[in-house]
Amino acid sequence: MAQIYWKYENKEGSTFDVSLYHGEDSGHVLIYSGHEIISIDFGILSAKTYSFMLNEELFEIGIDFAGKSAHYSLQNIDTGRRIPEFSATAATKKHLLTSVIILILFLLFIFLMIFVI
Repeated sequence: MAQIYWKYENKEGSTFDVSLYHGEDSGHVLIYSGHEIISIDFGILSAKTYSFMLNEELFEIGIDFAGKSAHYSLQNIDTGRRIPEFSATAATKKHLLTSVIILILFLLFIFLMIFVI
């Protein structure tokens, strides 16, 4: 099952989470933003486009197939801008780096407390 996630921040600073679930075998599609279901569709095994509004802006999610694998895209139609998929690995790397820096600072503090005082 494909699970795709996008984050979008508009000009006013409001953040929207858009998610898509697509069953690989069944072709069932669920698109939602936050806790609101935008679209439910069944048996989608060929290219299809879904249009919806987030506040005052029009968006499109495209499902395209290359062979047996599906590719997904989210585009803001008003601005023509493609919204990149949210990468959980980038957020994980940021948190890991922060943790390592805090650990190094803590160990440096302990070293200074033991050997300097």
